[in-house]
Amino acid sequence: MKNWKEIVQQDIFRYIDHTDKQTFHGEAYTATTSFAVDDALATSVSNGESPPSVRLWVHPKTVVLGIPDVRVPDLDKGVKLLADKLPSCCPQFRWACSGPG
Repeated sequence: MKNWKEIVQQDIFRYIDHTDKQTFHGEAYTATTSFAVDDALATSVSNGESPPSVRLWVHPKTVVLGIPDVRVPDLDKGVKLLADKLPSCCPQFRWACSGPG
């Protein structure tokens, strides 16, 4: 395993710790909000408006499915299982889906 100093070649980069964030501009801080923040950071970095960034985020009781997940065998069965079982035991459980569909 490589040391981070072998991977990160920039002299300056931004570290953002959002692991304890509960709200964002007065709204609930959801996984969807995190995707929006990540997109804004990626845009500002690629436009040269800010240094490369590392951002941490955590959303308990949340399942995030992305485009690569559609290739998982029996994904539909797993999603159905989660949808059928988790809401009854975890009323705060949330879904976040990224990508089309």
